[in-house]
Amino acid sequence: LRDRVLAQVPIRRHHLILDLNAESGLFTWEALRRVPEGCVCALARPGQMATTLRQQAERLPEMERPFILEGTLDDLPRLLAAEPLAPTRFDLIIGRNGLQQHPRKGEAARLLAELLHPGGIISLAETIARHTQRIYALVEQGTLARDLAQAWQEAEEALYAQADDPLVNWDAEDLRRWFEEAELA
Repeated sequence: LRDRVLAQVPIRRHHLILDLNAESGLFTWEALRRVPEGCVCALARPGQMATTLRQQAERLPEMERPFILEGTLDDLPRLLAAEPLAPTRFDLIIGRNGLQQHPRKGEAARLLAELLHPGGIISLAETIARHTQRIYALVEQGTLARDLAQAWQEAEEALYAQADDPLVNWDAEDLRRWFEEAELA
């Protein structure tokens, strides 16, 4: 997945890259390897993963370290401004599930547009939860009473149809529309 996301974009040695969801460092460390003359900023939610990334980064020479930003997507402008040596605009924004749980994905798309240099590129891999495997579909037909199986299916489908749940209230077409509205398509 990492290789596919990064293969979608031309990466130059001097590029400035933002990893939107650096939880495991999966994209961060590979991006850092590819831009020895550039810079990588990695956004991680507050907590143990951000601490772990920061500890890993401290093993590198100071000039080769990524900037580990601890917060949410909405915090990015403030976090970048607080790092005097960090870039405020990027050639490339990458990530896995960086938008998935954001409650206002249209606003997030506009924010990302503001963080890009002219001609910059966004390459994301987002799991679309509303299209994921249903647990009821894994149960062999006939092992439950018909009315119980029907109630289970309806209950599970209702979870994936909640209009106010940012995890499931969008799909690929919504993302496309939000990025087009942010003039990124």
